Amino acid sequence: MTRYKYIIFTALSGLLYGSIGYFGHHIRNTGMSISDMLFWRFIISSLLIIPFIVKINFKNYKPSDMLGCFIMGMIFYGISTWYYFYSAHEIGSGLAMVLFYAYPAIVALISVFFGKEKISGIEILSLISIFIGCVLISGKFNDSLNAVGIRAGLISAFLYSLYMFFSKKYVNKLDSYLASFLVCLGIGFAFFLNNMIFEQKIDFPDNNSQWLLVIAFALVGTILPIVFLFIGMKGISATKASIISVLEPVTTLIIGITLLNESVTVIQFIGSIIILIGATLVAVNPQISTLGKNDVK
Repeated sequence: MTRYKYIIFTALSGLLYGSIGYFGHHIRNTGMSISDMLFWRFIISSLLIIPFIVKINFKNYKPSDMLGCFIMGMIFYGISTWYYFYSAHEIGSGLAMVLFYAYPAIVALISVFFGKEKISGIEILSLISIFIGCVLISGKFNDSLNAVGIRAGLISAFLYSLYMFFSKKYVNKLDSYLASFLVCLGIGFAFFLNNMIFEQKIDFPDNNSQWLLVIAFALVGTILPIVFLFIGMKGISATKASIISVLEPVTTLIIGITLLNESVTVIQFIGSIIILIGATLVAVNPQISTLGKNDVK
């Protein structure tokens, strides 16, 4: 069972990330702007992690690694998130999702060229399955396509790919909770700068309902998936983690049906099954379920 724990944590991370749509939907319905929502999401996340790192001996970790993790979150994850929401606004969430979930393939390419990692035939088949599944599950694309929105979606995928690739470096050197704290703090700082530069203000949640939603978003849709991903990546490569963690669209679809009263087509259902198959191919492969030469021992 020990050799599968990394896969289980990574899969749980992807499943929990699927709650983003639910929380985002309800928070936006309360009147909070996207930029304020993202700022409070990550700042609250960093505050909630503090109790788990207060006993850490920071002398055991290099300041350069901690700073690097902070910057990684601020630039790669933070800007990627902004571009994703911008892309969804311009071309619709369906196509934006398909473009974003090209990131496992980009991670694989980066790992091959810069990490000297070998990609197996199973991983290639999984990547193809995930892409097809995302196309099917996304539904009908917005008719008002534009190059700006498509470019934003691809930039979001590329930046998140860099986040996944470099995460492997820092999770091997830092405690998972410490790395999660630094990433969340970095992203929160990125949106603080964004709000102050472009909106010249940051609005506080107006009522208890907004506070509760943002706190729940921070815990369920942010802290847990980030921590679980970092724990998982201590035992598997960035490419494998990227493939296994692409379960968010499936969770998003399930939440949409059960909690948001959305309907699902047969094509979308088939797409979700294909995504699950793609992730499972990697998870059950004996050569991938154990630690490889490029993974942490």
